[in-house]
Amino acid sequence: GVWNGRVALTDIQVGPGDRGSLTVAVWGKNLADKEYAAYGFATVPAAAQYQWFWGEPRTFGLDVIYNY
Repeated sequence: GVWNGRVALTDIQVGPGDRGSLTVAVWGKNLADKEYAAYGFATVPAAAQYQWFWGEPRTFGLDVIYNY
């Protein structure tokens, strides 16, 4: 399988009078950097020709969300 993960700090009080809240999260997809076929289909079924589309490589990101 493909491993994904997300870790977040939520409800951080910020802004004037602590009326806003902040969420900060770090996430990753395909953490093991596994090569895998996301999907495929037969282009010419009688000739057994197939076309495959590969999944995305390892990716990381950062989310910063402010609610007011």
